[in-house]
Amino acid sequence: MRKFNPFALAKRIALVVSLLAVALFGSTAMASAADAPQLVKVALTLDCAHMTAQAHDYAVDHGLCTRSGGITPQGVVTGDCGDSYIWVTNRGGGTANISYGFDSSLGTVVYRGLHVSWYNWGTGGASGWDDSGFMFSSSYGTNSNIRTGAGWVTAGLTGYVELVWGGECTLLQPTAGGQITP
Repeated sequence: MRKFNPFALAKRIALVVSLLAVALFGSTAMASAADAPQLVKVALTLDCAHMTAQAHDYAVDHGLCTRSGGITPQGVVTGDCGDSYIWVTNRGGGTANISYGFDSSLGTVVYRGLHVSWYNWGTGGASGWDDSGFMFSSSYGTNSNIRTGAGWVTAGLTGYVELVWGGECTLLQPTAGGQITP
C-alpha cells in the first residue's frame, strides 16, 4: 500500500494544468488531431468564504451556502469512481465538527489514504490529520470535533482509495466551510 503523498498530488495537478494548456493553446509538436489530449473535467465548488456580503446573501437565499455555519451543500464532489464529501458544522465554543467520507461506485474499497485539513480565516489557525487504513466496504464516513477557534473555517479532503480488483481512485478534493462561534 502506498502512503498518501501531497507532493505526488501536486505533480498530478501540474500535469493536468499542462494538459489543459496544450488543449487550449495548442502545441507546435502536435502532428494531427489524433494526437490531441483527452478531455479533462475538473469539479468546481462554490467558495462561500470569499465573496461579497451581497453575493453571500444570494447564495444563502438559494441554498448554496449557509449563514449559521451548518452543513454546506457544496461539500460533495462526484467523479467517475463515486463521490467524496466533507461538511463543517458549528458546535459552539470554538469547536467545529468535521464530517467526511466517500462512496465508491466501482466496487469495494480495501484501503483508504485520506487527509483532512482545515483553516480558520479569522485567526489564521490551521491543522489537519491523516486517516488511512485497510477496510472492506464501498463507503466510508466519520467525523471529528476539532477545536478550531471562532471564525470562518474551511475544510478540505484529499487522498485516494484502492479497490478490491486493483483499481485506484483519487478524491476530487471536496471543500466546505462554516462560521464557528465562540
